[in-house]
Amino acid sequence: MKTNLFIILSAFFLAAFFVGCGGGEKTNESSIVTPTVATTPASAKQDNYSTSITPVMNKSVVAITGGTVEVVIADNILKGRKLTIPAGALSQNTNISVGSVNNPPALPVGLNFVGVPTSFGPSGTTFVVPATLKIPFTIEDLKQAGVESKTGLKLYAFNEATKTWSEEKIISIDTAANIVTGQINHFSFHALAGLSGMPPKNLGTPQPGDLLYRLSTFDGGKTSGWIPGHVGIYTGEKVWEGDNEKFASPDVIRCKKFNVVEALIGQGVIYSYYKIPNTTQSCEVEKNFQGNSVYMGARESAEFSLTTYERNMGVKFAIGQVGKPYATDQSLGVLFGMLKGISVKGLMVFNCVGLSERMYEEYGANNRQGIVIDDNDKLLTPADQYSKTKPAGSVDAKPIIGWATLSPSSGTSSAIVVAQIAITHPNGLGEIDSVRYVTDDGYMNPQININDKGIAGDDIAGDGVYSCSGTIAGDSSKGSMGMTFTITDKSGKTDSIRLIYTYKNSSGWTEIAPKIAISEQLLIAKWGQ
Repeated sequence: MKTNLFIILSAFFLAAFFVGCGGGEKTNESSIVTPTVATTPASAKQDNYSTSITPVMNKSVVAITGGTVEVVIADNILKGRKLTIPAGALSQNTNISVGSVNNPPALPVGLNFVGVPTSFGPSGTTFVVPATLKIPFTIEDLKQAGVESKTGLKLYAFNEATKTWSEEKIISIDTAANIVTGQINHFSFHALAGLSGMPPKNLGTPQPGDLLYRLSTFDGGKTSGWIPGHVGIYTGEKVWEGDNEKFASPDVIRCKKFNVVEALIGQGVIYSYYKIPNTTQSCEVEKNFQGNSVYMGARESAEFSLTTYERNMGVKFAIGQVGKPYATDQSLGVLFGMLKGISVKGLMVFNCVGLSERMYEEYGANNRQGIVIDDNDKLLTPADQYSKTKPAGSVDAKPIIGWATLSPSSGTSSAIVVAQIAITHPNGLGEIDSVRYVTDDGYMNPQININDKGIAGDDIAGDGVYSCSGTIAGDSSKGSMGMTFTITDKSGKTDSIRLIYTYKNSSGWTEIAPKIAISEQLLIAKWGQ
């Protein structure tokens, strides 16, 4: 066990110098085959019919002596499952059933089943002291799940009351025999799981305090293993005061803004400014958040929600750590344990995942336990954290208007007015189907689709700012004209906003003019970040 632990620690340590955080992992074992990624993640493969159990075996266990329940049936899908129940763990003699789970409840986003989940019964049975469960897996199981890392496997149990999966304790992972050994304290569905080999479609819409992940670059980002190697904290668009260029990325210095605080090897905790999908930004940057690897999206905890106060105070805490060293600056004696929770979360030194965990703990989120609970005595990695998150802002995946303006907002009926609408969508701007308008007097031209295509004077395609220009020639005697802009996505969900244009003549008085339809010759307004 000591040798295996040292290998695991060393692998993570080496990965840290490639991914910029300390947690992206990619095993170099020759037995790991690069997976062929399925077109649909296993975690999403849940049909409309109910979960069912295929019985495999039964065995009676005497409470006072305990016993072992093992599937030894040749060619059975559960062959090798072994449950060891200590003496006195059961409150009474029990006939234990074992079965395979068909169409299991979906795992948290980003996780796939490795092999088939196991059902132990009677359902709801609890143990006075934990039982030991051994689950074997094969290379084919890993390939089918799109999972590369054996050492990153996790054991999950399904909670019937809450209808959610929760992580169970793993004692060891035998990477030579391909067996995971864990502890359980009740009967339920039990499953091995690993991070999916396929990126989620939903990249999330971040709010301040959410986390931004990127794929491990341990191998240059070329594998299909979907393993997080770095995490940063999204702060929202903020002005950089320019107090110390040493702690600011080149884009921060150039744009005079920051929207990420992150801990990087060789730099410590710094301000960064990255172009992040599903956000509207005011400065064109040279690179996306992912840099030379793959952006994994904006994420939030799958188990709790942050209040506005917690978000604001968390971001304030993260900003306050800028300038502090990276965790590798610790003494050599601590270095090989640097991925353990207690040694990467400050007070003085951080790695990327340690900084984000400390931020959640500092201002009371999840009862000061952060996302990864009780992490001080074990390895703490971005992959660990990512598996407990979901896409940020994804409760209701629909278009969102960030802001909208008419410029100018008042003037004559013949004045050229520019309309601009900043739009985001949890599933990306590719989900936007149309942006249209209707005036208060009922005028609408269905042929005109306000767009963001980077043509006809629009400098940047896909920046989330949709624009058009034209005259607002309505009934000026009414003093004003309202325009309602409606954004519709491909699933038919909408968001809308109403803007008011006030008619004035050159002297500032209300203009009297005949009612004329708004010009149909709308042009795309020039817009740049």
